[in-house]
Amino acid sequence: PWLGGFTASGVFRWHSGTHWARVARVTTPIFAIFPAEPIGSRRTPSLGGLDLRVEKTLRLQKGSTLGLYVDGFNVTNLGHATGFNAMSGPNFGDVGGWTDPRSMRLGVRYSF
Repeated sequence: PWLGGFTASGVFRWHSGTHWARVARVTTPIFAIFPAEPIGSRRTPSLGGLDLRVEKTLRLQKGSTLGLYVDGFNVTNLGHATGFNAMSGPNFGDVGGWTDPRSMRLGVRYSF
């Protein structure tokens, strides 16, 4: 029947933050970059994300199947900073990257 063959699944991922530390640049007499704080003295925030999938499977002739599915990534649409500018100066600590926003994927799977 049409109502049968549905599958739902989810994945919750949790990542602890990445360690980082302030660095400084010296240009005289030579160019050098060195740590200005102990390595690992700072940490990015922990990240959590929820991905979901719903799939409908249809049986076709001769044992083949057709699956139609929808994947939702970052369903909660939480934005987390993934990196920071570690170079000393006016831009120190500025966010250097963000997690991907909510996105969806539609797909078809044919098995024979």
